[in-house]
Amino acid sequence: MDVIFEKQIPTWIEEPSCNKCRQQLTLCISYNTNSSGQRKDLNIRVTNPENAFMLYSLKLNEDEYHNLKTQQGLLIDFPSFPSMFIERLKACESGEEKFELHLIVQHSSAVLQVVEVNPFKHLVHLSLTMSCATDSVIKTYLAECLRDLQTRYQCLQEKAESEMKLSSEKITSLEESLIQLKSQIQGSERTKELEIGERTKEL
Repeated sequence: MDVIFEKQIPTWIEEPSCNKCRQQLTLCISYNTNSSGQRKDLNIRVTNPENAFMLYSLKLNEDEYHNLKTQQGLLIDFPSFPSMFIERLKACESGEEKFELHLIVQHSSAVLQVVEVNPFKHLVHLSLTMSCATDSVIKTYLAECLRDLQTRYQCLQEKAESEMKLSSEKITSLEESLIQLKSQIQGSERTKELEIGERTKEL
């Protein structure tokens, strides 16, 4: 799997049982690759960092995209679709442009929409119907999250150990410098005492 985009995007969520609310959802876009490394199906996944059991996904191949393009009047071909979709997601993330991401939750699916908001009306630029994950898919996803957390923990642990070792070496070096400095000061004091003693004898 070749991940080309993964970020948290502020998203308006509409569910039948509750009011419309805005949450940070994670959008992941990736390609399935074959044995020769060629990109094939496009995968779009929506998850909620606050709810590990929320997972919607869509697998899109070139033929399916052609139908989507015809239905929604899209002007770009399948190879250009991911980059244009990512541009719109970044616009939703920044909030600088009048684009919003909406997730309309249904019983066994959800519709992900990129919406342009203007004073006249809301324009839906793209609408993707996504499937709700099965129990086995969610288990696989949770296992991936666990492996990712373990990897991050190990990296943080190794970083902390490296920083502690470096700090210990710096402390040892400072202690050695301090001992040398004290020795130099004591040597200087003894030299001055001898000089003063010699001058006193001369007087």
